[in-house]
Amino acid sequence: MAGKLVLSPLVALCLLAILPPMDRMWTATALIMAGVPAASSVFIVAGDRAARRIGAAIIVWTVGLSALTIPVIVAALAMAGMVDLGPAPLP
Repeated sequence: MAGKLVLSPLVALCLLAILPPMDRMWTATALIMAGVPAASSVFIVAGDRAARRIGAAIIVWTVGLSALTIPVIVAALAMAGMVDLGPAPLP
């Protein structure tokens, strides 16, 4: 579970470091998307009832833990100057 939320963004960061440079918006988007919780598509892969129960537990835990990890990723991106966390412009 922690692998999806912590290791996946780190792997994405390593891959982005060796690939040709991209726009910072796309780089930030890739890192944030790498840190999102497991999807409910795990039920498609799960074959039996026990696997579905494990999949449901993984989804619940990763969604809960992502409430901690995604703000850390966004804050790190803000400190690196890749995203602006200033106030949203008024329409």
